[in-house]
Amino acid sequence: MENAILDKNIISILDKIADIKRAHMWKVAQDYNLTLLQLQILQFIHNCSHVKQVSANDIVNELYISKATVSVALKALIKKGFVAKNISLYDKRRSELRVTRKAMGIIQVLEESRENFTKFLFSINTNDKTKAYSVLVEFVKTMQNKGVVDFIAMCLSCSHCKKIGAKRFTCTLTGRTFEYDGINVGCCNFSDKRAV
Repeated sequence: MENAILDKNIISILDKIADIKRAHMWKVAQDYNLTLLQLQILQFIHNCSHVKQVSANDIVNELYISKATVSVALKALIKKGFVAKNISLYDKRRSELRVTRKAMGIIQVLEESRENFTKFLFSINTNDKTKAYSVLVEFVKTMQNKGVVDFIAMCLSCSHCKKIGAKRFTCTLTGRTFEYDGINVGCCNFSDKRAV
């Protein structure tokens, strides 16, 4: 297959996967009278609040959206009782966000949806999955390096990630040692190495 056609087809299949995932998310959003953005915010707060105090700024950075957009979405989630906002005892300008018990049913549905998508990968050869993952990591890394996005929270861009061998890395924060196919994407402990 010609390289330009292959590139176009790769983008098309990624678009289709995103469309399918978004359709599932829309269903969940409709069931709970939420927007897709509100679902993403709930999921992010839930996934990261056990690791750190999640702030509105963390959401801005993770989802590549404006502070005003996050503020509107958070106000709606707080009003519906799905998110609680606690002012820091040490810095009154900073607040910690957490998912409430009322939102845990939504979180469970989102996690089940993610598990259902994962099931479709079971029949694919591990070597093929490893190659695909490596290509996708390089793809997003290139987008970051070209300035398409400011940062992507993944090990290779994190100040905690140290190369310890030709294809081996370690996280100085967690002590985890991994190879290229063990790179985390969306890690809540991410610290942009360009900012250090």
